[in-house]
Amino acid sequence: MAARSARLCCRLGAPLRSLQNRRSLCCSALLERASWERRVAGLLDRDDWLLPDPAVPVTSIPLGGGARMAVIRDELTHPLLGGNKFRKLDGLWADVVGQAADVITCGGLQSAHTVAVAAACAERGRRAQLLVRGERPAVPTGHHLYARMLAHRVEYISRARYADRAAMFAGHLERLRQEQQQQARRGSGSGSAADGSSSTCAAGSESSSSGGAGGGGVAVIPEGAACSAALLGLIRLVAWLARHSELAGGGGSSSSSRHSSSGAGDSRGGGGGRVHILVDSGTGATATGLSLGAALLGLPWRVTGVCLAGPVDYYRQQQEELTAAFCAEQWAPTAASGGPAAAADRAAAGAAAAGVAAAEAAAVQRAVADRLSWVPRLVPRRFGKVLPGEVAACRAVAQRHGILLDPIWNLAAWEVASQAAQAAACGDQSGHSSGPGSSGGSDAGEEVVAMLHTGGHLGLCGLAQRFPDQF
Repeated sequence: MAARSARLCCRLGAPLRSLQNRRSLCCSALLERASWERRVAGLLDRDDWLLPDPAVPVTSIPLGGGARMAVIRDELTHPLLGGNKFRKLDGLWADVVGQAADVITCGGLQSAHTVAVAAACAERGRRAQLLVRGERPAVPTGHHLYARMLAHRVEYISRARYADRAAMFAGHLERLRQEQQQQARRGSGSGSAADGSSSTCAAGSESSSSGGAGGGGVAVIPEGAACSAALLGLIRLVAWLARHSELAGGGGSSSSSRHSSSGAGDSRGGGGGRVHILVDSGTGATATGLSLGAALLGLPWRVTGVCLAGPVDYYRQQQEELTAAFCAEQWAPTAASGGPAAAADRAAAGAAAAGVAAAEAAAVQRAVADRLSWVPRLVPRRFGKVLPGEVAACRAVAQRHGILLDPIWNLAAWEVASQAAQAAACGDQSGHSSGPGSSGGSDAGEEVVAMLHTGGHLGLCGLAQRFPDQF
């Protein structure tokens, strides 16, 4: 009998241990999620954001055949220049710009990023220094027209010089410092005494505090604001969207309201519904930030970035690098309370802390990768190329829904999102079955398909000059 009991315990031991391990892992995941949510709340609990409120209208769009798509109207965050560019500036402004008198950035002729930086600077008493790729146009229009109106200085950079962004920024930064020093020596009454300091959003380059309130200092924002601090603005947006009635229920709302900006004022996440956000991607920072926000808040969401400026491998690399930079620069793990032993052996404590940070960074990377996928636009092409019929497609959307799109950027997201919404309405999730947001019937409600409108419709003015016959 004893031998029989021993064999039975042996056979049951492994399954019992496996069950205990699964329970342990589940509890660990729940504790990790709670810890991450608390730390996100801490990150967002500040009063120096660029945007006073993360709220954004969400429009419900009927697509026919019972399909609907939510459009997150981020293009409305600013009277003229809204979109994901302002959302990224929202995250980086306090840490990167601070009280700097001058802000340097770069972009193409019709860059929505450069004009957003110029507008933010002008509204807050800073001077925008724009380095624009290419030659000065005979007639400025669209984004570039507004950039020239708002910026303190616009310098046109040859494509050969622009290819080396680091050297381009360094040269302009040194020249600007010299100008500030000369101005200070002259005793100018402009109130911009230079202290020679700089701050930058670019990982690995020089960084020091910006000048004190009222003068001095230069801030450098990389092209497209693709840096870890910018991701905070997207995390803030996700936390607000998670409370929005159109998204929080994961499709549970059957309201026919087309346009809503309602949502709880609590800045923390908490929506339990499944959401699939699609966004057009240039640098990949917006899609990465959205996925990072969903991961840190434990939301069953997934994000699809529509690749416009490079192959999928480029965007995966951007995703990994931006997430790693965020973990290193913004997301310090909670430190254990130090006692006498930690004080006596700081090297060991430092090594242990580094190990915890590395393990948590790896967990964050996995959580982002689980939620984020990259796809090419439906009809791939060289960036900036407009195909026949695409301007007419943008016009049709404008006439039917009152939403302006441009064929280079957000038309791509609109097309892929519309296709995903139609597939969801038909119950066809083939090809999108991975990730926490695509699990089947165990989650409450249907999955909401949402497109993040990134703005940029002023670019239509430039396109009208290039393709007048299509307008």
